[in-house]
Amino acid sequence: MKLGDHPAFVRAFATIGRAMGEDVPLSGEGASGGGSLQARIDALHALQDSDPQKYATRAVQSELQSLYGRLYGGQPVVGAEGRRL
Repeated sequence: MKLGDHPAFVRAFATIGRAMGEDVPLSGEGASGGGSLQARIDALHALQDSDPQKYATRAVQSELQSLYGRLYGGQPVVGAEGRRL
């Protein structure tokens, strides 16, 4: 039996996947997959109207931050250029 086929291995990684809160798999569209990332961002932002309490949860905000990072990179967007410390 291969490791990836072992029931304990599969259960362990299923638990890890659920804990990460990635309930909607992102599929690539085009070369960068940006369309599917943006669609998920839009769906999460729609929670502001439909379920504001869920939108405000740490899990949703963390997922949004991760999606924006994947879509636009990790550099600050607002106020990055021209700022001096």
